[in-house]
This record gives sequence, structure tokens and C-alpha cells, in this order.
Amino acid sequence: MALLELKNVEAAYGNIKALKGISLSVPEGKIVTLIGANGAGKSTTMKTIMGVMKPVAGEVIFKGENISGKKTHRIVKRGLVLVPEGRQILQNMTVRENLEMGAFQRKDEKEIAEDLTKVFERFPRLFERQTQLGGTLSGGEQQMLAIGRAMMAKPEVMLLDEPSMGLAPLVVQQIFDVIKDINKMGTTVLLVEQNARKALQIADYAYVMETGRIVMEGPAQEVASNPDVMAAYLGGRKKQ
Repeated sequence: MALLELKNVEAAYGNIKALKGISLSVPEGKIVTLIGANGAGKSTTMKTIMGVMKPVAGEVIFKGENISGKKTHRIVKRGLVLVPEGRQILQNMTVRENLEMGAFQRKDEKEIAEDLTKVFERFPRLFERQTQLGGTLSGGEQQMLAIGRAMMAKPEVMLLDEPSMGLAPLVVQQIFDVIKDINKMGTTVLLVEQNARKALQIADYAYVMETGRIVMEGPAQEVASNPDVMAAYLGGRKKQ
């Protein structure tokens, strides 16, 4: 069953149409990735799902309900959470305070405390630095904090927008391992990622986006072996 669906979604910045009839499906328990070049519309897709942008046409369906244009905090409360591009942590708050902010809509204090412990177990570095200000962390630590903060909201679906951007290769591997673990623990994942090779390695299903349109979709392994995808995104050579 699809937890999250986009049906012919269009979105625009003024007169410039950024999404031109996007349709995609994120089944429960799976990792779905959306790959494409800069400017393809991947981040716009995420913003539209989360209510940051209102679609001019089409529907965003979550758990069978049309959430198009709803307020972002209401979407989060329903169980959809975004780890935004650029991390957007609260620079002048401590690591612990950042994590607690992730649970700001929850009232179950005992479970919040248990989930905070789980985040610290998953990210020992954050436990060590829990009293440090978020802005003093390295890029990799900030990304861990952004993911940990999203985990504190206890989402059913986690959206990740370019989680590997600007990170060293070793840290990138750690982040992708974490995404796999989060999925194994029962959270459905929609992953937007420029590192197509890594994304396709962990995803179950993939969509390829170009200039506001989905141009290809299929099981991730099939998409990864497509010669056009190999040439455009994986550094392979297109067959003549």
C-alpha cells in the first residue's frame, strides 16, 4: 500500500512552472529515491509535499487523505517529516535542545525520553556533544543532528533532501547506513539525492527527474543498470 502519493502535481515559482505533472508513489516500509540533476525539481517536490509550497494542480495524498496545501505543522503531526537540504539546525541551541525541538508536537514525555536515548545510541557523537551549540558541530555531525531531530518527531515517512551534500566520503557512508537502519526500524523513506549511485544502492524503487518531469521509474537496481542513467548520473558510458 502507498503511504504517500503524488498525483499529477504541478507547482510554480511565479510564472515559472517547476513541477509539470509529477506522479509518484511511496509504498509503506520501502525506500524510494528521486534522482536528477540540479534544478530538476527534486527539492521543489519535497517542499510541495510538506506544504511549504502549494501545488497549483494535482494532489498530495498521505494515508489516503489529500494534504495538498495544508499547513506544514499539521503535516508533521500526521506523520510526515522532512530533513531539509542544508540541514537547517538551530545554530544557537544545544544539540540536546535541537533534538527536543523535533518532538515539540508530542506530549508523551516518557516515550520522548526513550526516543532521545535511542537517538543518542544511534549517534554516540551527539551524546558526547549534547551540551554543545549546534553551530559548532562539523557538517557530518550537523547532518546526524538533523536526522536525529526528525527521528524525534516519530514519523511514519521521513523525507530526506540531499543528506550527503558537502560531506566527506566516509561520513556519506555513515549517513546512508543510518538511513537503511531507520527504514529497517519501520520508517518509510523518500530520499532526494544527487549521489545517485549511493541512493540507488539502498533504495527499493527509483524515479528519475528532469526539468520538472518524471522521465523514468522502476526498481532501483533496474534504473541503476539503465545505460542512460549510467551515462548521466553514474559516470558510466552510454552504449552506442
